[in-house]
Amino acid sequence: MVILLQCSDRVGLVADISAVMATAGLNIISMKEFVNVDENRFYIRLEIQGATNPEQLQQQLKARLPEDTEISIRPYEKRK
Repeated sequence: MVILLQCSDRVGLVADISAVMATAGLNIISMKEFVNVDENRFYIRLEIQGATNPEQLQQQLKARLPEDTEISIRPYEKRK
């Protein structure tokens, strides 16, 4: 699955995201992050391996991340 996430930047975001994935038994197979310093905005794209309930995963992420977090979770689709 692919997770797209954006929120206000702060120390520990990658650690919190990784902790949620580990607790859910999910493996991060790709991770790309970027911070827009001017807007103090954190962006990340994760490719995850493992079975989980996307709605439950979204709730777990929102519980650990800033209030303004926006999350998109979708199945992984190979590019043609």
